[in-house]
Amino acid sequence: MATFRGSDTHPKEVFLYHMAGADGQGGSSYIDHVILRDRDASTGWTAAAGSVRAERRYVCQNWRADVSVILTDTGSLVEWAKYSSYGVPFGLPAGDTDADGDWDAADSTAISSSLGYDVRHDTTLDGVVSAADVAHANAITGGYQTLGRGRLSSTGVASRKGYAGYFSPQSRDFRPEKRYEGGQANRLYIFDTATNDAKLISDNPRANRDAMWIGNAIYYISDKDGKFNLYSYDTTNGRTTQITRNRDWDIRWPSSDNQGKIVWERDGELEVFEIASRRANRLNINVPNDGVNRRKRQVSVANLISSFGLSPKGERAVFAARGDIFTAPIERGGTRNLTNSSDAHDKLPAWSPDGRTIAFVSDKTGEEEIWTVPHDGSSSAIQITTGSKAQKYAPFWSADGKKLVYSDKDAKLYVVNVETKQTQEIANARNGLIFNYAWSPKGNYVAYTRQTENGLSSVFIWSSTENKSYRVTPEMFGAGNAAWDPSGDYLYFISQREFAPQISQSEFNYATNRMSQIYSLALRKDVKHPFPFQDDEVTITPERTAGVATVSPPPAPSPSPTDKPEAIDFDGIERRAVKVPLQADNYAGLSANRGHLIYAVTPPFYYGRQAPDQASLQKVQG
Repeated sequence: MATFRGSDTHPKEVFLYHMAGADGQGGSSYIDHVILRDRDASTGWTAAAGSVRAERRYVCQNWRADVSVILTDTGSLVEWAKYSSYGVPFGLPAGDTDADGDWDAADSTAISSSLGYDVRHDTTLDGVVSAADVAHANAITGGYQTLGRGRLSSTGVASRKGYAGYFSPQSRDFRPEKRYEGGQANRLYIFDTATNDAKLISDNPRANRDAMWIGNAIYYISDKDGKFNLYSYDTTNGRTTQITRNRDWDIRWPSSDNQGKIVWERDGELEVFEIASRRANRLNINVPNDGVNRRKRQVSVANLISSFGLSPKGERAVFAARGDIFTAPIERGGTRNLTNSSDAHDKLPAWSPDGRTIAFVSDKTGEEEIWTVPHDGSSSAIQITTGSKAQKYAPFWSADGKKLVYSDKDAKLYVVNVETKQTQEIANARNGLIFNYAWSPKGNYVAYTRQTENGLSSVFIWSSTENKSYRVTPEMFGAGNAAWDPSGDYLYFISQREFAPQISQSEFNYATNRMSQIYSLALRKDVKHPFPFQDDEVTITPERTAGVATVSPPPAPSPSPTDKPEAIDFDGIERRAVKVPLQADNYAGLSANRGHLIYAVTPPFYYGRQAPDQASLQKVQG
């Protein structure tokens, strides 16, 4: 690129770096601004292009935009940059009206016939467009030449000695990762066009970005101490200094006025940092509005339902919608708003087994806690848990209605006694979160799924009498979605144990699909096989002896399921798992009732088109 003023005898060269690479070769990318510093062989850094504007800012809208770039020391536009369809920059000289990269008769005609002022035609910068602009442009350059990608816009510069600019070979922050040290971590360099040398100025493997050259220092942000803070690099002695030491929120998207102030976003607010005082002041921004959305009004929540459930006998349904808990009749009656809380977000309701109470999650105290409310709204909600510091996930009642199990975003699983409000932590996942958990039929055990150290999920059972968890599925296979059989004899789960991948038609690549199978786990050693082997044989009727009557003894009464004690033999429990007689598929949403397993079959995921099949709900008789 080149810049000149009315008093210049020839354009001064400046350095422009773009992510497209040397001479415009390389991939496309985004840039938000580039700072230029001018210098020739006989002048210092600040006096090269005038005493006011030693630095010029390029502001780019996007990678396909025409962008204004070169300004004079008085702020007038002299030259602009144009970007090709793949982000490759090339300069356009003042007077190049048709933006074809060269000065020719067409440009001369356009300037001479211009009826109004256009800064692109005012090469003399006198505020008037006339034939003098044509003569001036021709005189100072001897005619502009067609530009190559990324090359100078003028041939009037004899050498590249003394020009420098900073750059990063990686793109800017459009990613959510923190403390990243991989190959795309931003590094900062100073490039010297006299020697074509690039000097690395960042001193760590993490992201170093958003550089701003102010005076003799380059300011940038880095998360090398764990948070994105401001650093400065002194170009005179090569020393790096940490300017801020925030431990709460990252500094994001800093930008400077090229003199002594930097503005950035932190904690959702804008702050202005003064370099001289080393202090950041938060901007108070007030956006006036009519407060329409804060006015009292009635809103239909029919299309705003976030979760739902049924009463134990199915007479009414419970819904969480727009931050309140509602119940509605299945056939006849009215809808009730049980919480009616405009100051809280109530969600994830669960109806107690006796139908009297509904548990839910609410942030009424400022943090999410477990609350309960009578099913008919006859009294106010009661807070069950206290002191929480993490987002809560769905609560589930034990069969006796005395306890609730729930998890949170700290990957912990809890059991709380509703009457005493005592909370007990029963599991803590090192990897991932705990979403799948269920009480045993009599409430003595909790089955849950958590990720193990090898990255696969396993099913665990927590014993309330021992206050201990047992892993009941093998570590080498992923398993989850545990569902108790109402009899208390079996635990069903889904496990990924089928590996018969599809082969790509274009390359020899694997695409795994339909890996899941449903398994039944016998909880005691005396429990019969739930799906015994069946073999049809000929039935032989025994011969009757004349005159002799056979009397069959009455069958022994079998104990009812409610009379049997709930117990689990954990010794060798993994080896008692048997496969439900179903072919491998994409199973989900497993549940069990008396005599049946209910599950969903989901279609495979395709990139770019819909799957040929739809998800379906199915059942198998146990």
